[in-house]
Amino acid sequence: MTEHILNWVNIRVKDGDRILLLDRQHDNFKGWIQPGDRLLKVRNREVGLFLSIEFSEPFFEAAKRELQEKTGLIALNLQPKGISVFSNPDKVERYVYYDFLCTEFEGELLSDSREG
Repeated sequence: MTEHILNWVNIRVKDGDRILLLDRQHDNFKGWIQPGDRLLKVRNREVGLFLSIEFSEPFFEAAKRELQEKTGLIALNLQPKGISVFSNPDKVERYVYYDFLCTEFEGELLSDSREG
């Protein structure tokens, strides 16, 4: 049985006691989410690309880019905070999240975004 590994970046944007959430309303997953996205899907040690992410793009750079694309904000102090994992035995999938915190940023929030 082959396990599929899906890598994601997850960015928590915090401004004082407020946290930015996106109201995602497309695809099969709808609801409130933190900014971020899937990066690479790994199957049998072969890597297939998703979205516009380059294979050689570091997770840190992907997180900065995803934050700006999804929210309009530019991270000034993106901090790695850990790696979290969720396994789905029904689909034989493992989700690996590279978690980041951003408390300093500039830019204007997008008023209309596919992500919410």
